[in-house]
Amino acid sequence: KAFGMADIESRRPMRVDDMFRLYSMTKPVASVALLMLYEEGKFQLTDPLEQYIPEFKGLKVFAGLDGRGQMILEDAKREPTIQDALRHTSGLSAGGGPGPVDARYRELGLRISTLKSLHEEVQRLGQVPLRYQPGEQWIYGLSADVSAYLVEYFSGVPFDQFLNQRLFGPLGMPCPAFL
Repeated sequence: KAFGMADIESRRPMRVDDMFRLYSMTKPVASVALLMLYEEGKFQLTDPLEQYIPEFKGLKVFAGLDGRGQMILEDAKREPTIQDALRHTSGLSAGGGPGPVDARYRELGLRISTLKSLHEEVQRLGQVPLRYQPGEQWIYGLSADVSAYLVEYFSGVPFDQFLNQRLFGPLGMPCPAFL
């Protein structure tokens, strides 16, 4: 059944086949897909992200601003891991805040649905300092996109194809375009 209005201005009622973007639902779906591959032994949760994403080697961490307003960057105490990506403790954010790290996200075009591929996104993410030391804080951000990229990496197929073939297809659910 459908309830409510699909479009309040035109007073069009909701239909059972209306489609909506469910932005944050990609996060648990990407996590489930990646954990399916974990169960198959494709990786360990403690594997550093740089092992599969070379652009993440040597990531720096934002440590404040100097007297001229330039970012102070420090070495990470440890590399962010796949587990950090799954639990949003990698140090990556989404670039929506007012600070200099978020400004760097915007400079690199790291915005929702603006890049051609997850591979392009992780390449650009490697050029942004982490907002905090890996494992030390939780922040809502692009870690789920990293998880989705890892699904592609370990499965050898695009994220949406993996979801259709291995997750939603077997459940009899049509898979919308997630990215």
